[in-house]
Amino acid sequence: MNPRVLWAILKLNLREALAYRADLAVDLLSGFILLGIYYYLWGAVFEARPEIQGLDFAFMTGYIALVRIVQGFAQTESLEDEIAQRVQDGSIALDLLRPYSLQLYAVLRVYAQSLLGALLISVPVFLFSLLVLRLPLPSLPRVGLFLLSLHLGFLVNAGISFLIGVAAFFLRSNEGLVQLRRFAIALLSGSLFPLVLLPDFVYGLIAWLPFRAMVDVPIGVYLGTHSPLWLGFQALWGLGLWVLGAWLFGVARRRLTILGG
Repeated sequence: MNPRVLWAILKLNLREALAYRADLAVDLLSGFILLGIYYYLWGAVFEARPEIQGLDFAFMTGYIALVRIVQGFAQTESLEDEIAQRVQDGSIALDLLRPYSLQLYAVLRVYAQSLLGALLISVPVFLFSLLVLRLPLPSLPRVGLFLLSLHLGFLVNAGISFLIGVAAFFLRSNEGLVQLRRFAIALLSGSLFPLVLLPDFVYGLIAWLPFRAMVDVPIGVYLGTHSPLWLGFQALWGLGLWVLGAWLFGVARRRLTILGG
């Protein structure tokens, strides 16, 4: 696709996302509320037990702040909902006639939302965490790796969302998959707690699943607990999910053409 077309699509969706400022304000407020809840929750846990598997409250404070920062950028939930809605109301047929890839358009659309989330949610939470929660500021090269890891994690997240959206072609409703995805991300990505707190056998089972690429890897890169090689893990999953999504959408498109005569 022509770079000018890509920029036009991104700019259009940025403007559309900016039209819903109240949503962004609610997301920012929710981010600070959740940060406070987890801060006092883990504070109570570490008050009873000062160290858990080598982790202390200072580490956990930085961790929960980074979770909010990462999640402020990972705004992909609307992708699966929008594709499913367009399949159900039939407007997906119009998307198939347009001279660009629906997959690329859908990802660029949620990327615009993620950029705004980063600017209006992640950045304020990051500054608050630096000044109030004493979040450590790593070296400039590690900050660059962290930003790259954020984008690779977004690609993995968007890849899973696109697959679930396309599943609406084959199911009466993909709501069950949506709920399963949210449960899996909450439990297996590291957004609720560091994955190292899981029992060894469970950690071994989930270590190579794509979910940790969304939260655990970017945070580990920032804190220095993960080597830069983990970015390769994210890139492989991102590429694999993109290819799988393109293949599944191709199957769905042929199926739609057959059913439409």
